[in-house]
Amino acid sequence: MDKNQKKIWKQRIDSIIYGLVYPAFFGNMVYDVINIYFEKDKAIVFSVFDSIVISVLIMTFVVVNFMHLNGDVNTTYNKPQYKSRYYFACDFITPILLFAAFELLRIENSVGIGILIFCLTPAAILIYKNQNPHSKVFFWIYAIVSFLIGSSFLIWKGLQSAIYLEIVIFAILATYFAYMVWKYPKKSRDYDKEYVAQLIKHEKESDS
Repeated sequence: MDKNQKKIWKQRIDSIIYGLVYPAFFGNMVYDVINIYFEKDKAIVFSVFDSIVISVLIMTFVVVNFMHLNGDVNTTYNKPQYKSRYYFACDFITPILLFAAFELLRIENSVGIGILIFCLTPAAILIYKNQNPHSKVFFWIYAIVSFLIGSSFLIWKGLQSAIYLEIVIFAILATYFAYMVWKYPKKSRDYDKEYVAQLIKHEKESDS
């Protein structure tokens, strides 16, 4: 595949992820929450109130993730061709994990797997963040702690109560939000900008 073909395919993939995958999954989540509210969803494990709280927390994580990847980072990587395969892997895997977790946390006997999948989301984001020296230590700690918490829920079913799930999901969400508004703007964004500047410089030198 030559340079122009790679560029076209990266544009296609980027459009599919942010124009189709995220809106489709989020729209489905909204539809499911409406069904829970009107008590049309009979498969929920917890009370209607707790099921809505857990669902809204995950949906908020989706929004924060979209704001960061599509808003913060995509603004810097202003053209899809500047994105690496790690970036696309992160973009694609993250919404799938979040949607799977959203669905599984509402099904009996799948709560442990659902929270584990949700807790794997930071590891998916790490696929990309590991390339940024100002973010990778933060995300390594974030991913490992989240995975250990998720594993504990899978091993000890006594933890699989609504209040514990809500606390864990909120904590993981709050950590990501804090990174987005505090950690990333400090130095991580500058590294991304410098990286893209080098790519643009290399691109211009190749074309000249």
